[in-house]
Amino acid sequence: IRVEAKKTMVFEFMRQLGKMPDVYVQAVAGGTGPIALDKGVREICGMYPEVKLPRMILVQQDTCDPMVQGWERAVKSNFADGYEKDYPVIDNPQTKVSILSAGNPGMYPIVAPIVRKSDGCFVRIKESQIADYARIAKNEKGVYFGPAGAVCFAGFYKALEEGRIRNGETVLINTGEGAARAKDFKAEVDAK
Repeated sequence: IRVEAKKTMVFEFMRQLGKMPDVYVQAVAGGTGPIALDKGVREICGMYPEVKLPRMILVQQDTCDPMVQGWERAVKSNFADGYEKDYPVIDNPQTKVSILSAGNPGMYPIVAPIVRKSDGCFVRIKESQIADYARIAKNEKGVYFGPAGAVCFAGFYKALEEGRIRNGETVLINTGEGAARAKDFKAEVDAK
């Protein structure tokens, strides 16, 4: 049901942007978002074959990053057979971002090939810096992110630094979570 509901984001991208973005950035824990995006694109291609899957940049914080670690192993092995099944399990991850605390990402074997098909990647950000990134959005645009939204926003900056986003590309940053879910995080953002 989650995948079916989340795949509607593809239709919203098309409605609001008039096209699919070139790059899609999202913080990831379990992986239903990327799976839903792929499913939505495959379904819409039946009517609009020109629609392509955006390059996915999926973000995890360094305190709970099993998908990033699995991806790094895959890249190092040049995506050897079975790469999608080679990821660590982080028992009892010590993270302040509870919504991104999937230490055993059972959907990684499905998500990793989708990211590879999109010519995308996984990036890691430092959890200790997410309030600083949330402050940028607050100070420049008056927008508050929750901690998972700030992880995504920080991942966007990391992708820029690493040259993973090219000049002229349309980038959709799915920050998702709002600040209302994490009042302590909002107070931390407001503290400086």
